[in-house]
Amino acid sequence: MPIVPLGNDRFRFEPNTEYRGPVIPPSWGTEDYANETMLFSADMGFGRKHGGPMTQYALDALEKHHHISEQAAKAPDLHGVIDTRVHMLMPGMIPAIGGWHCDAVPRPRGEYGDQPNPRMYDPRVTHYTITTAQSETSRTSFLEEPVEVYLPPGARVWTAVHAAIAERPRKVVQADHGWIARFDLGTIHKASITTTAGWRFFFRYSLYNSTPRNQIRRQVQVYIPHEGHGW
Repeated sequence: MPIVPLGNDRFRFEPNTEYRGPVIPPSWGTEDYANETMLFSADMGFGRKHGGPMTQYALDALEKHHHISEQAAKAPDLHGVIDTRVHMLMPGMIPAIGGWHCDAVPRPRGEYGDQPNPRMYDPRVTHYTITTAQSETSRTSFLEEPVEVYLPPGARVWTAVHAAIAERPRKVVQADHGWIARFDLGTIHKASITTTAGWRFFFRYSLYNSTPRNQIRRQVQVYIPHEGHGW
């Protein structure tokens, strides 16, 4: 069970992560990164039609190593959704909102800005991520031990999770570029701060409850931990 209710508004998040690879060769050039189409909430048909070479390679790798089409067929009430992002990063940048969190924990009304509800989880939800980059840039950090969090009504969930993890040193693994990371709803993770300049491609395939939107992204943002970072 990925998220275990313990009573008295306490929850235990259980990590469940598997790594396979490497599956993407480190041979992509600057033009490959710059020209890769970014997808948001795309189903398999849309991803195969509009995704660029990097996306196609990632999908082929998931079919080979994890048989994602067969998995989707066994859970017809869930949706296979593809998200991709391409960043041109510099040291100090973060290619996602900073802080420890889990992906796709349901929100009561399903609206942007609502707080996720850890009681509303589906143990079948599965995510697969692959990153590749020209240099070290940013990798995904995965918490590799359970953590208990107090989440009273009205709490900001990921703020509380982040604070609980920061209380003491934790066992953390950073996924290597070019590897498949498979994880579930209760696996806490975050993007690391970029260490060297370079292009980075992020790919995620999720089997979960959200209905695909089939959109092409034409912008992508980065985050920095403070102002006055400079260029």
